[in-house]
Amino acid sequence: HPLMDWCLMGYYGYNIFSYGTRQDPAHLCAWSKQELGWVAPTPLTNSQKDVPLPEVNLNPVVYKVTGGGSGSQEYFLIENRNSNSASIFDHLDSDFSAYWPWFTFGQNQKDPGMLILHIDDAMGNNTNGSHYMVAVEDAGYDPATPWDGTSEFSEEWYPYETRISAPFSADDAGQSSFTPNTVPNSNWYGGGSGIWITNISGPGTTMTFDIGFGNAWPAIVSHAPAALDTMLMPSEVFLFSATAVDEDLDPTTYEWYEDGLLQQTGASNSYSFTAGTSGSSVDLMVVATDGSLADSLTWTIDVDLSTGVAGTTVPVAGPAISAAPNPFNPTVGLRVSVAEAGDLTVSVHDISGRRVAELARKHAEPGVHEFTWDGKEASGRSAPSGIYFVRANAGANTGEKAALAKIVLLR
Repeated sequence: HPLMDWCLMGYYGYNIFSYGTRQDPAHLCAWSKQELGWVAPTPLTNSQKDVPLPEVNLNPVVYKVTGGGSGSQEYFLIENRNSNSASIFDHLDSDFSAYWPWFTFGQNQKDPGMLILHIDDAMGNNTNGSHYMVAVEDAGYDPATPWDGTSEFSEEWYPYETRISAPFSADDAGQSSFTPNTVPNSNWYGGGSGIWITNISGPGTTMTFDIGFGNAWPAIVSHAPAALDTMLMPSEVFLFSATAVDEDLDPTTYEWYEDGLLQQTGASNSYSFTAGTSGSSVDLMVVATDGSLADSLTWTIDVDLSTGVAGTTVPVAGPAISAAPNPFNPTVGLRVSVAEAGDLTVSVHDISGRRVAELARKHAEPGVHEFTWDGKEASGRSAPSGIYFVRANAGANTGEKAALAKIVLLR
């Protein structure tokens, strides 16, 4: 069945009852909600990183991905199906075998993650098995081996029966991407779509993913040191490294920046950093780019200044940020901890680094300082949904320090 356990009328209605388990029917799929007017899918038409995807069980958030040109009726709908949700839906499979007494009950918990529906409204019905109108892109199903012989016997007769791992997520091997090269792939029924959905996060109340049109985002998959806050001794030389993967195999260039100034660029994924002696922190950023799209991460490097007396050090004080609720709409509360007196600046930036709002610029005494961002830019315009960064700069006699916190605005 093209919808399996992932829509209320999947398996011709067995999902209504969750027979043999409990009364928690399958959630309506994104296409059904769209047809009923319950959701208005948000179009994704430009390449983006870290797109937030809250669970659809409790949030009316669905993305629509097209690429077939004007007038095309073929597209993908993307939703976050969280079987661990507080809602009453989507916890267990439909137990189709319960209607056949010689088969065993399934009672399997569904796998949480990103569900991708392949839609072609030009078809008009779902009777063509090689070209459905609405079908789940089954991340865990290999048509060549529909039954591996290891699960309940009923799956040999009904190989879709416990397709509970259809969603994509980083928790399942090989299911963190949906591209022209994966199985299943992101092609249209009649040819390539050029759609690359990569770096799909693990399941949760809010997932994230990258999407590229005609190009895949490079993704930094490992880095050393693993901790992004690093303490070095004065004049210490330390080798930093990062490894990126580009799923469409474009050559990757690594750019290394110290406090925003380019220091090294090329194919080398490592950088030798020499710590200073002043005690000031340094933001070391690596950018992995294919010439069009890029991924990045930043280490904050502190220098441990010895006083010359054994067992004693001069602390390098810096701010710390906490945010709640996160994700938020429309207001988020921020708590900035400052270790020593000095100038304090608190600002909000979008993912491109552009400052969208300044929340504070003042002298601050040691302690916790509270601020609120109302989700509006400095111009008064409401900021769009997306990922933002709160930056706190605290100046003291040991040099200026900075801290970053990621927040997610969901309209």
